[in-house]
Amino acid sequence: MKRISKLSLFTFFLTLFSVLAFSQSEKTDQEMFLSGEGNFSLNVPANPTSSIEIPSKRLNYMGEGRRLIWTKPAEYNYVVQYIKLFPDEDDKLTDKYRQSFLESYKSGVIADIKSKNAPYRQKSYSFKGNSGYELEAVYPDSRAFIRIFFVKEKLYSVSVAISKSKDKKVAFAILDSFKLLDPKIRLAQQVKEATPKPLPQSPVAKKLKSDAEDENLKGKVKSIIEYTQDKTGKKLKSSEYFYNEQGNLIKEINYTNGYPFDVTVWGYIDSKRVSDWKTVKYDNQYATTGVFSISTVNPNPEEVAKRDLRYSNRYTYKYDELGKLAEKIMYQNNGEVWLKYVNKYNSNKRTQLIYSVNGELNQQYNYKLDADGNVIEKSTTDVRTKKIGSQSIYKYKKFDSNNNWIIRERYNKKTKNGRSVLTLRNIDMRTIEYY
Repeated sequence: MKRISKLSLFTFFLTLFSVLAFSQSEKTDQEMFLSGEGNFSLNVPANPTSSIEIPSKRLNYMGEGRRLIWTKPAEYNYVVQYIKLFPDEDDKLTDKYRQSFLESYKSGVIADIKSKNAPYRQKSYSFKGNSGYELEAVYPDSRAFIRIFFVKEKLYSVSVAISKSKDKKVAFAILDSFKLLDPKIRLAQQVKEATPKPLPQSPVAKKLKSDAEDENLKGKVKSIIEYTQDKTGKKLKSSEYFYNEQGNLIKEINYTNGYPFDVTVWGYIDSKRVSDWKTVKYDNQYATTGVFSISTVNPNPEEVAKRDLRYSNRYTYKYDELGKLAEKIMYQNNGEVWLKYVNKYNSNKRTQLIYSVNGELNQQYNYKLDADGNVIEKSTTDVRTKKIGSQSIYKYKKFDSNNNWIIRERYNKKTKNGRSVLTLRNIDMRTIEYY
């Protein structure tokens, strides 16, 4: 983790405050900016001028955050920084440490102000019971107002610069608009931030069947939302799929424990089938879904240069003489094979072999299908011992008017005393929308 000096976190934006020229215009194009990653909203333009990731390391704590800057040189300058701290191993982020970090941060701000011979004043500030500081610095042609405070593990610094001729109420209207997000709004914003830009939908790569047909879907499916309900009746969303009118995927969202985990968009580049994906960034609000990722290794420039950064993965498909999907290869964006799926069919049975990046057989799944192509039995085979592992039985309870299943029960199958014993594992449900 790169070490950051005490001044480097705030020198950049305070320098901006001291040199920007401001007009007399009161217009700021105010909108509502939301940050799911930062968990706040602010009445400023929805699109910041720049957004920069900022790492930090102090004592036994690592962290990661972001610096957001809104700059319209003739009218305004706003800066928001947030840093989420992570204790190492069993250490805890104590109130004493938070206060120490806060004081250190404030000292750095004041040192930068003093270096420019700018008069300043400070006073205590509280945000929802969280103590902090408010500073005002006076520069030759502007004034900067800065609020610094902690909320749990996250330090926030919210700053506004205005011309001397303006009423400071302009600055405080912005500062006072800072709010933490409602959990539902935050989750929606986190998914939005994790959604890659749409990929081109043409020219289309030739493919014998559509993605929907490969998944045994009938009719012109527009979207599918899948849920899983356990034996206690707890129902959680597990995935969402969105198709175009040709039946090909354009976006999917995968969930873990009911919360979005990653978002993938699909399309075509250079007449090749490709996808791009991002994971949803959380702090510890959903403990099992991950935290802000902390990068400790800089990417190799030569390796990055080999990659086509327009997408994450590329795909090729092959079908057998009966029109069934026989092979799907998933490539990384440097052209190397990542995974290879091989399907072998025998009457109402399908065996799927999955080969890893080194070409070695990694997994084997065995399926038994009904007359409509629905999976009624599934088992795994240990690729080393060739022994059958887990076994599942599927019972279909409800179909829609297009003969796509919308409710099915999944059972674990085990053999006891020579007899097969089924135990209900969960109930799968789907909501399907059609064009």
